[in-house]
Amino acid sequence: MTMNNKNQSHKYYFDRPEIWEEVNQGRFEREPKFLLDIFKKFGEVKEILDVGCGTGSHLAKLEEFGLTGVGIDLNEKMIEFAKQKYPSLKFDVRDMRELDYSNQFDAVLCLCTTFSYNTTNDEVIASLRGFSKALRKGGVIVIDLLNTMSFIQKRKFENKIETSYEKFGLRSETEHQIDENRQILIEKRTVFSANDNKQVKSDITDFRLFFPQEFKLFLETTGFEFLEFYGSYDIGHTTLDKSRMIVVAKK
Repeated sequence: MTMNNKNQSHKYYFDRPEIWEEVNQGRFEREPKFLLDIFKKFGEVKEILDVGCGTGSHLAKLEEFGLTGVGIDLNEKMIEFAKQKYPSLKFDVRDMRELDYSNQFDAVLCLCTTFSYNTTNDEVIASLRGFSKALRKGGVIVIDLLNTMSFIQKRKFENKIETSYEKFGLRSETEHQIDENRQILIEKRTVFSANDNKQVKSDITDFRLFFPQEFKLFLETTGFEFLEFYGSYDIGHTTLDKSRMIVVAKK
């Protein structure tokens, strides 16, 4: 099995966890509420593995509701930040394609397009098999992906996006291209100083694009039972009519 050895987790906004934490505050309130609804609907969940946990804020919010777990991320700076901010929680530097947990968790989370860093079929299968092994029987996985169908159907694909991080004196320009043969979205994000407009850093990331039925097949191939698709972090939104595709399945 050939893996893509490029570590895409070391980008400017990942190596500055304080920026990531500030920009994503709204997510840390909204998304855990959805997850709690999922857990209530599809199974009893007490222990969680958060894959691509970033600054640990999802796990910290879920802990407020009596859940426990482990957060893992490939970026050492994110894990260091999470450990300092939430010393009572467990965090570790791990690659989702090389997990060795066994029957330890009731749920595996993989949010914020983290799973799309698996750009080859071998990587996709390796990660899903690791998730399955980590779960207890009947355990649930929640995976957040880009909804490729929305790019085709609704033309929501944006070629260029500009973002301002005023608190940090920065701005960014994000450019997108599609590699049709590899089924990859190529994202180039360039960060500039807002004061003098000088370039600070430029990062390129490859994201795998998945179609709904394709991903269901990956799940079935690795022993999961598909449960539901969601178009946003709203348990009532089961139509894939937006840019997100949130997948829920059970071991």
